[in-house]
Amino acid sequence: MKLYSFILVICIALVSCTAYDDDPEIFEGLYKTNALLDFRCVALDPGKLPTLHISRTGDNNYTIKLNTYEPKSEITFKSISLIKKEESHDISFKGKIIGDWKVSPFLENNPKLVTINYNDQSKPESSVYFVGEKK
Repeated sequence: MKLYSFILVICIALVSCTAYDDDPEIFEGLYKTNALLDFRCVALDPGKLPTLHISRTGDNNYTIKLNTYEPKSEITFKSISLIKKEESHDISFKGKIIGDWKVSPFLENNPKLVTINYNDQSKPESSVYFVGEKK
C-alpha cells in the first residue's frame, strides 16, 4: 500500500510540473516567434527562429533570455517585473516599460503573446524586439 501511495505521489508531481510550464496563465516558459508575428523571420528556417525563455527568480521577479540564431546571440534581462493592468500586464525593466504580456484577439485560440521592445542608447547591440507566443 505504501508503494502504491508513493507511486501516486510521484505521478501527480510529474504531471503538475509538466502542466505548470504549459499553462497559458503562467508567465514563465518558452516563447517562440514566427513569420506571422514578426515579418523579419519570413526567410528563417523554423529551427532558427528567435526564442525567449522566461524563468521566475522570486515573487514578481523574472529573468528573460532572448536567443537569436541569425545572427547568433543571447541577451539576458534580470530583475524583470510584471505590472498588472485591466486586461494585460506590462513588463518592466529598470523602472521602464519594455513590453507587455496579453491575449491576442487576432490569432486562432487567442494565445497570450509576449512583446519586448528595448533600446539601450549606450549599447545599440543590446537593442531587442521580440514578439512570440508560448510553446
